[in-house]
Formats: sequence, C-alpha cells, structure tokens
Amino acid sequence: MKRLSESNLELKGYADRRGDLAYNQALSEQRLLEVRGYLIKQGVAPERITTQAFGAGMPLNDQQDSESDVFDRRVTLTMQPNQGLMASRVTE
Repeated sequence: MKRLSESNLELKGYADRRGDLAYNQALSEQRLLEVRGYLIKQGVAPERITTQAFGAGMPLNDQQDSESDVFDRRVTLTMQPNQGLMASRVTE
C-alpha cells in the first residue's frame, strides 16, 4: 500500500449490458466510489486518484451472456508514477 500512496491512480468503472444506460452508468460510478473510498482509507491521498465511469459502453467480449457479463462488472486500476516524487528522487 505504501507504493499506492506514492503513485497517481487512475480508476475506470464498468458495468455489464443488463439494465438501461442510466442505470449502468450510475452502477459503474458507484463501483468507482467504493474502490476510491477504500483506497483513501488505506492512505492514498484523494488528489492522487482520478476516476472515469463507462457504464456498459466498453464490454470485454462482443458476446453477451451470463459468463461474459461477470467480467464486464469491474473497476480497473492503473498506477502512474508521481512525477513530482520522481523528480525529487532524481535530484537527490
């Protein structure tokens, strides 16, 4: 978690294709809020976290069935080095 607290994090939220567009968008946003809240409780500064919700707009598989839907209900986390922290370490 120390490494997470020093990195910038990009969270992307998704939903499966069941339900209407508004519901799926809200669901992907709620998933992001849950993960973001957890990370903040673990010591990640809120300003280091960016979020983007896609609803059902980016399924992993073209086929829609109960097995594929499981993988579309997700939040992805991408770690990016904190540029300010990297610059200070280089100059030390």
